[in-house]
Amino acid sequence: MAVYIFDQYYLGITAVITVGYQLLAFLIMLIFGDETINDFAGGSNFLILALVTLNLGRTYYARNIIVSVLVMVWAARLALFLLIRVIKSSGKDTRFDDKRKQPIKMAAFFIFQILWVWTVSLPVTLLNSPAACLPEQGGGNPSLGTRDIIGIIMWSIGFLCETIADFHKFAWRFSKPPKSQFIRSGLWKFSRAPNYFGEILLWWGIFVIVNSVTVSDVLNNDQIRIALWFSILSPLFTMFLLLGLSGLPLTQKPTGRKFFLMSNRSQDNEDPDCKTAWSRYKSYVEQTSVLIPLPNFIYRRFPEVLRWIFLDFPIYRFDEEKDGPKALQEEEQKQQDNTETRAMV
Repeated sequence: MAVYIFDQYYLGITAVITVGYQLLAFLIMLIFGDETINDFAGGSNFLILALVTLNLGRTYYARNIIVSVLVMVWAARLALFLLIRVIKSSGKDTRFDDKRKQPIKMAAFFIFQILWVWTVSLPVTLLNSPAACLPEQGGGNPSLGTRDIIGIIMWSIGFLCETIADFHKFAWRFSKPPKSQFIRSGLWKFSRAPNYFGEILLWWGIFVIVNSVTVSDVLNNDQIRIALWFSILSPLFTMFLLLGLSGLPLTQKPTGRKFFLMSNRSQDNEDPDCKTAWSRYKSYVEQTSVLIPLPNFIYRRFPEVLRWIFLDFPIYRFDEEKDGPKALQEEEQKQQDNTETRAMV
């Protein structure tokens, strides 16, 4: 028999667990200054919510088990990968360089992480809830069908893309390549962010599986049907996060700026590789899809409109004519400030 806590959708109990778990991680970081806990707390939180809701719901249907296991496998892989990456980086997370002495900014990060975990976990939370599973509540359990198979395939492709891309990037980064080089091997040859593509695709796959319940005839309660449709917020929020906030905007244009400056700084001009870094990176951007892996010989022929359709927006690209002069001016000012600081010391 299902266990009811706060509400029949498990929205309350998952919110309490997420807030409590992230608050604990935040306090550990403040007290011990241990930044290895941050991303691990995010990834492992997904695993906890999937496991708790599955066992509270006690409706061990094949679909519930499949979705819960898929989420737990993804969460365990992500948490361990991020933990190992931070440890290999001397235990420091560069995202917190401007926040270490400002607890309010650190707290804002964890508040956003709470929102991320709770929102993206909605499909597994709602699917495992008594409302969606118990006939007396108006829910039900349709047999596994075509949508479930499609969702599992989408999750599998996405999971493999994210895992392989992360492994390639991890191995490349810790091979200590020259500063003028960038990864363009494996999946990174066909996409500038194959890991983001994989994560987006797998969460759409999870939603498609849950959607097979939403569109079935076994649900006798329109309120439950609407609630299950709200699980679409999971892949949409993932896309918003990776395409508009902390993913591509923080990686694509800044990377272009780095190589542009490298090729235009006087101290780097004596190194032939540094001198050509920008032209090589610009060529890579021109022929490589920003997200969806595509053959280079096809993508480089895409007109601008088609690139937009494939989510390769101008905001992700560093324009040497529009952005270059400002970048050079900022770099010059930075060097002057450093010189003055050294002179004062």
